[in-house]
Amino acid sequence: MATRKNKVAFMFLTIGNTNNDYIWNEFFQYADKEKYIVIAHSKKITTDFLKDYQVPTKENTKWCGSGLVLAVIRMLEQGILDKDVSHFCLLCESALPVTCFDNIYDILQQSNKGYCQGQEKEKNKIELWQIFPRILAEEIICNYKTFHPHNTSRKYLRGLNNFDSGCQDELWFSMFINTRLEKDLEDYFIYNKVYFIDWGNENRGMVHPKCFTIKEYYNLVEDLEGLGYLFIRKVSKFKH
Repeated sequence: MATRKNKVAFMFLTIGNTNNDYIWNEFFQYADKEKYIVIAHSKKITTDFLKDYQVPTKENTKWCGSGLVLAVIRMLEQGILDKDVSHFCLLCESALPVTCFDNIYDILQQSNKGYCQGQEKEKNKIELWQIFPRILAEEIICNYKTFHPHNTSRKYLRGLNNFDSGCQDELWFSMFINTRLEKDLEDYFIYNKVYFIDWGNENRGMVHPKCFTIKEYYNLVEDLEGLGYLFIRKVSKFKH
């Protein structure tokens, strides 16, 4: 009997199509189909890439709203139905890989923990864009209704731990772990360089990160891979 392989779920939370479907098509073209699944929650799809991967139940999503949290939960619900999925990578339409599938897969299989953006000195801060471990995905699905995103306002979440953010999607998962599960982020996550994000332009403020051109993306890929990053966001749509 053949040994069953762990899988990685690539979860796309998008408004519409990804900015660069052709890069993702090439990425998956060379991947072992027994090692991954694709799941998507999109408002409107006009290309083939994500069309067949949509979750059956959609949430009303808007920037910084609780619907974003619920959309992620819907994808986690779909993903855990496959008992071989070990990790769940959350991606937006402007995200792209900076290394090949095999490298991402091998890195994730080194631990049963997930990976999150953040610094060791900021124990209560993680971004929405993270890689969930299966054990946390299962805890979320079993327990989120008792800490429901619609009932946990931004003001309430900020007050739990003086968390300096106005976005519910950046608060809920951290506070769910700390408050509902009464555990630390380190129980589920490794703080690591997962997504390369440039917040450094003061003229742009801290609301939105830089959006790289496709040319800048190709110029950065080799260096980012060498630094250990797996993905980059944001990258703009290639214009022919």
